[in-house]
Amino acid sequence: MSYDLSILNTESPLQATDWGGLQSFLAQMPDMKALDSRRFEYDDGMYMPTFWLDYADEEGNSLLYDLETFEPLDENDERIKGKVNKIDVSLPFSADLWGTMMVCIEIAEHLGWKVLDHQTGEYYPLPE
Repeated sequence: MSYDLSILNTESPLQATDWGGLQSFLAQMPDMKALDSRRFEYDDGMYMPTFWLDYADEEGNSLLYDLETFEPLDENDERIKGKVNKIDVSLPFSADLWGTMMVCIEIAEHLGWKVLDHQTGEYYPLPE
């Protein structure tokens, strides 16, 4: 079982950010390490939540991963190559949710996006 979060653009869901720029930003974050070209892991000291850099369609379905098997789909599709419009984050229920949420909010604020908590349906950061 996992606790799932997504970082996404709530105003223009199909508007993507550049993969290279996002990868550079994540690489400079403390305790964040690249697993491959589309996955990063945050070393929270125990559970290491995974961040999946994704591109989703209008309904939020991944165009890069089969979310049942986590096998990559066609990453060379020219419509989505080098683009990210959603970051999925998965962590065990026993993990440090607060610490991971703070990392997610930092990424979301950098992109001008929001964090969706799939368990509650709430978006963060909350409006002021």
